[in-house]
Amino acid sequence: MIRILLVDDQNIVRQGIQALLEPRPKLQIVGTAEDGNSAIEQVGILMPDIVLMDIEMPVMNGITATQKICQQFPKTKVLVLSSHEDRESVTQVLEAGAEGYLLKNTLAEDLEQAIWSVYRGRSQIESKLLKEVFTKGVTPFSQLITQAEQNGSTSVERQSPRKISSKLHNNANKVDTNNKHLPKNRESTEISSNGSRLTTSKTNLNPVLG
Repeated sequence: MIRILLVDDQNIVRQGIQALLEPRPKLQIVGTAEDGNSAIEQVGILMPDIVLMDIEMPVMNGITATQKICQQFPKTKVLVLSSHEDRESVTQVLEAGAEGYLLKNTLAEDLEQAIWSVYRGRSQIESKLLKEVFTKGVTPFSQLITQAEQNGSTSVERQSPRKISSKLHNNANKVDTNNKHLPKNRESTEISSNGSRLTTSKTNLNPVLG
């Protein structure tokens, strides 16, 4: 059973996510929080396996909360579920220690898959973010994907999410002119958080959350 804490400042979003996940076998919603400060308190009490974290919240935002949770409770993993698609938000939250980043319009099936991936020690990154955000610079992600396609394989060696996000930040002003090697828009990219491999698989993303 995967124990999950939902963190979002909008009550209707928390209720919607809870309604989507509760029928799923082996997924248990153990609590909710409406801001980052409450999230940290709830993690200390409930000790969830996964925190589904929003970014823009009052009192304390999701980026700061993610950093504090990862520092204070290293066994709890953070999966961000946000409407923000900008490079700064994504890189900051990965640098803070998040193991994955999904957009709120993802399908329930894809969210469930991401939860299991993060629980098993793999990072899940929205493919749209890889294509539209990360590839604005010459990034380790784009280089890894290019290498995988050249080798005719969907798995390659990689560095940790935090090191990759650091390189993304350092290379922000460089331009990647090799976009033809990127995954297609409807692909999801799964990355091992222990530094072992990267895999890509096709998914179908449709809006289910606001």
